[in-house]
Amino acid sequence: MPKEFQDAAHQWCSETIDAMTRQIHPVLSAFTTETIDDFPVDEDNEAVMLAAPLEASPSMRFFKFGHRLIVTVDEVRDFDVDALLTTLYAMADDIGGQKADSVIGLIEEMCEANGQTIASPDGDVYEGILEALDTMEIDFDDDGRHDLSLISGTDLTSRMAIRPPTIEQQLRGRAILERKHAEWRASRRRRELP
Repeated sequence: MPKEFQDAAHQWCSETIDAMTRQIHPVLSAFTTETIDDFPVDEDNEAVMLAAPLEASPSMRFFKFGHRLIVTVDEVRDFDVDALLTTLYAMADDIGGQKADSVIGLIEEMCEANGQTIASPDGDVYEGILEALDTMEIDFDDDGRHDLSLISGTDLTSRMAIRPPTIEQQLRGRAILERKHAEWRASRRRRELP
């Protein structure tokens, strides 16, 4: 097989896996990814070149991901497109899960390092969420919908499923959002004054 065909197939698979990964794990759509090949190379001093981005930004991290890929001879011989797409989907899901866990871990690390965390003393996740809602600035669109989204790791997600919010917590959450929306509307009115 000519090298340009191999290169084109590799590029297509990489781009397909990246697109699938971002669809399966939407949190990844908010982040850019660079491969090690995207960084400048100084063959005489490669270690310094790899460390330079870390010195430039404390939030810069290198992540390594892997997936065991098994393709049978029959699939290749038969040009089994369904098997190929199924394999690519499984690979995208696996690598996407690894990336999402790494990104969420980095966000948690950066939040803790900058004092941007809230811990609920009794371990009630929703009390922590309500406390955070009460202290943060929230933007709304013209129809009054907020722009919030909750990103959580698997540990937090399972804790939230085991202990869902009480009715009282749901009502407090709505009241906080209504108050924040009223504050947001008032701040926009002040900006529009001559």
